[in-house]
Amino acid sequence: SIEIKVYLDKQKGKEPEKAHNIDTGFDLRFPEDKSLEVKPEKIAFID
Repeated sequence: SIEIKVYLDKQKGKEPEKAHNIDTGFDLRFPEDKSLEVKPEKIAFID
């Protein structure tokens, strides 16, 4: 399983940003050369 955490602490990470003003969600960055696959049945929408 994969756990994704978002830190607001500047030393541990940053708040995700929108790539475009019309985006409804935020972009997640994965700091590896490989892609991060998120299957539809495992997506959780957080408000």
